[in-house]
Amino acid sequence: MPTLSGSRRFQQLRTVSGLVLFAYVLTHMLNHSLGLVSLEAMDRWRFLLSWQFGGGWIVILAAAVVHTAHALWSLYDRRVMRMPAWQFMQLVLGLAIPFLLIEHVLGTRAVAELYGVQPSYALVQLTYWRLAPHLGILQSTVMIISWVHGCVGLHFWLRLRPWYRSVAPGLFTLAVLVPTLALLGFVVSGRALLVETADGAVIAAILKAAQVPGPSSATFVGETTLIFRYGFAALIAATFFARGVRNLLSSRFGTMTLSYADGPTVTLLPGASILEMSRAYGIPHASVCGGRGRCSTCRVSVRHGRDRLSPPSSAELRVLSRIGAAPDVRLACMVRPTHSVTVRPLMPRPRLPNWRSSLRATWRARSGRW
Repeated sequence: MPTLSGSRRFQQLRTVSGLVLFAYVLTHMLNHSLGLVSLEAMDRWRFLLSWQFGGGWIVILAAAVVHTAHALWSLYDRRVMRMPAWQFMQLVLGLAIPFLLIEHVLGTRAVAELYGVQPSYALVQLTYWRLAPHLGILQSTVMIISWVHGCVGLHFWLRLRPWYRSVAPGLFTLAVLVPTLALLGFVVSGRALLVETADGAVIAAILKAAQVPGPSSATFVGETTLIFRYGFAALIAATFFARGVRNLLSSRFGTMTLSYADGPTVTLLPGASILEMSRAYGIPHASVCGGRGRCSTCRVSVRHGRDRLSPPSSAELRVLSRIGAAPDVRLACMVRPTHSVTVRPLMPRPRLPNWRSSLRATWRARSGRW
């Protein structure tokens, strides 16, 4: 049965919301890099590079809600938690971002809307470098985490494109250069502000220019941050609890088997895809895109039980049509059998040598050359 996660519209929402958030992180980092010039340069370009223009923050908020909702739904929809290392890293980093970022969002955008505060980079750097240095460390950390999360997502989205390999080295250079310049701009402008604010009168002038109402806004930020973090943690816990209840109820509907031609026969978890079962039992199975219905490398030939499978979704049918697949071929990441089936993976995952073997082979090759 096709699921929400496997629908084309659901995948498009995930992609579009991710691209919007990545564009925001990119422009935000470019804005930070202007700190190498001056705080005035950072503020001059802030309305464009930080999406401070009218309605910009609403677009970002909507994209964040959609992307987070997708992550939680995908976590619930996953029947087996075993996954490639890069997918696990993406999941953990993605769920960590709201925890780490909420205080910055409330301390800038929310206080501006609710208390009339006029945030400037002088105020932000004053907070991060003198008033609350731990927040500066937290902001730098979440900035790097967001960037890594976005770059990994872009890589696994684009690497199937024929032109990607030729531009990958240049993109990798930018992926390293952009956060480096952003951190340097953050440090240089922060150190300059430390010198300028050695006089208490300058601090008072910055707070007055920003129209900071006093301790009330700080209290609001602190209390709301705590409520959000507890609430988001409860939402994640509820997602895992719902997964457990669903799996428990599904296990009562009889036993089905998944048989691999020239391979083992395993018990099929109701609602799980063929690819998920291959991962659960450690059966080699190719999946370049990580099981997102894009690459077709997980395709299988269904030997028995094909007539009982649900018809391909529009997303699966599009990929199968692109490769000219035979009628018995299906995508293992998109098929969730409801009866016992027998399949044969058409592109088994190669068993790669471990790192010790790779180092040993490299050493032997160099020794022979020398």
